[in-house]
Amino acid sequence: MKNSIVCLLCLALVLFSLQGCKSKAALVRGAAPSDSEIEADIRSRIAEAGMPPVRVFVMQKRVVLSGFVPNSETKEGVLAIARSTPDVLSVADDVQVKKIK
Repeated sequence: MKNSIVCLLCLALVLFSLQGCKSKAALVRGAAPSDSEIEADIRSRIAEAGMPPVRVFVMQKRVVLSGFVPNSETKEGVLAIARSTPDVLSVADDVQVKKIK
């Protein structure tokens, strides 16, 4: 009985630690996320933050962001999301501040 409780607690700990991983498939494969997984992760994090969509292009773990945002704070937020995404090597900024009508 005591061993099964310990096993359940260990399993719960492992599952809880995986909650923060955006690419569970990559974790299971034991490989880094693909460019398309990184792109999808950035897009979803931008949407979750309530920011307007921008174009996201990823090649060899290097990200290029382009498009229009309403203010410099939003631009910095979008760039910060891309830069903080795991496995991103660099972020090129082609985002422009322009009042969106």
